[in-house]
This record gives sequence, C-alpha cells and structure tokens, in this order.
Amino acid sequence: MKRNQVTIREAQDADIDALFELHVEALRRHPEAFAAEPEQVEGDRSGWTGRLRRNILTGMGAICLAESPDGIVAMSGIFRRALLKMQHTASIWGMYVRPEWRGQGLGERLIVANLAWARRNDVRNVRLAVVADNGSAIRCYLKQGFTVYGVEPEALYYDGRYLDELWMTRRV
Repeated sequence: MKRNQVTIREAQDADIDALFELHVEALRRHPEAFAAEPEQVEGDRSGWTGRLRRNILTGMGAICLAESPDGIVAMSGIFRRALLKMQHTASIWGMYVRPEWRGQGLGERLIVANLAWARRNDVRNVRLAVVADNGSAIRCYLKQGFTVYGVEPEALYYDGRYLDELWMTRRV
C-alpha cells in the first residue's frame, strides 16, 4: 500500500475497539518500547476504552489514526493535563505504525495531526518520552521540531536490561 492511500484523522467513538486491538498489538510486538504490559491492558479493556471515550468527549485528548482501505494501520494519542495550572501542556503517547507501513512518513503525519489538535486546544507545550535506542522514532520527533530536555536513566526494565528514556518537548 502507498502513503497516498492513507487518511490521517482523529478517532471517533466507532474506532475505539479497533484502536484497542492495535494498541495491544503494539505492546506485543514492541514490549521494550512501552511501559504497559499487554496482559494489563487486555485485563482492563473497559477501563482503557472508557478513558479514551472520556478524553475525546471532554476535549482533554485525542487519538490520531492512519486509515488505509484495509483499516487502521497506525495511531498516536495526545492528552492534556487535567490540572488547571497545567492545561497548557499535553503529552503524546502510544505512537505505533504497523511494520508493513513503516518508512512512508505516517509517524510524522500523525505527529502533525497531534500538534494540530494541540493548537486548536490552546496547548503551548507538547512532551513525549521515547526509549533511547529507538532511533527511527527519535528521528521522526526531531524532524517535527522536538528537542531532548532530559534523560530518565533505567526508566524501563525489559528482558533483563534497563532502558533509558529520552524526554522530548516542543512548543506549539
């Protein structure tokens, strides 16, 4: 499939079950890249989908997705802080592109959509965390204007090794 056959859009309520499945796929394929365990997420399906629905309905967050004629092939979420003094900040989470769709700029297009949501919702700063050895994701974020502002040593532990996370930010 080609990039021009993909639509980037914000998720609607009808997409939530498919997004849940895609998120669990991401956790299973790349357990080193995410803090959550697939079993934890699967065991809390109604909690996960409920939080997404609330975030979408209340304007506190969104999930941007990439949709091909065959279905959803990539996703990235953004949510803003609930505390009034922190509502000018938002965080990107859950970036995932199915392997057969990588290398087509979908991650960058999703970030652009996340940043557009942030602008529409008066967010000033967007942050994210990425495992330090995930070079392709880091390059994607750098291309979109993110900069590293810190490193969390040994943020994750997976398969007998500790993994550092880079903390990145961008003003909107």
